[in-house]
Amino acid sequence: MKIFIIRHAKAEILAQSGQDFERNLSEKGKNDIKIMAKILKSRGFKPDLVFSSSANRCKDTAKRLFEALNIKQNIKLRQKLYDANLNYILKFLKDIKNANSVALVLHNPLATELCEYLSDCVIQNLPTCGVFCLENEDEFLNPTKANFKATFFEYPKKYTK
Repeated sequence: MKIFIIRHAKAEILAQSGQDFERNLSEKGKNDIKIMAKILKSRGFKPDLVFSSSANRCKDTAKRLFEALNIKQNIKLRQKLYDANLNYILKFLKDIKNANSVALVLHNPLATELCEYLSDCVIQNLPTCGVFCLENEDEFLNPTKANFKATFFEYPKKYTK
């Protein structure tokens, strides 16, 4: 079982009168998605299921990433992933059936917390547009503390100056 934890790409700064949920991707975020698509393609990235927060910046990250990878994928939007906590996401993952790999497009701090909890790695921060891949040998998804092995941790700043 593989889990790809993806933090949304860089978003526009929130205007004082704006709503956080409605924030769109910045130009830097859009460019970072292209960088990550190349990296993920070289790593054979092709999850069976994709779930995303329904916030604009997450759903746009997912849509653009899969388009850049030329992967036809039904992205399942979930409102609750916008402000979910670790307990919710662990239960959410346990309820997933019939998938060998799952991608989650999330927000921080949940994305970082999930990476650290499942892998027992200390990454301190999953950067915007970052992807943390976890893997275990279980046939079914049973996410518990530190039962996954981190297989890669990629983010755009590793490849840009």
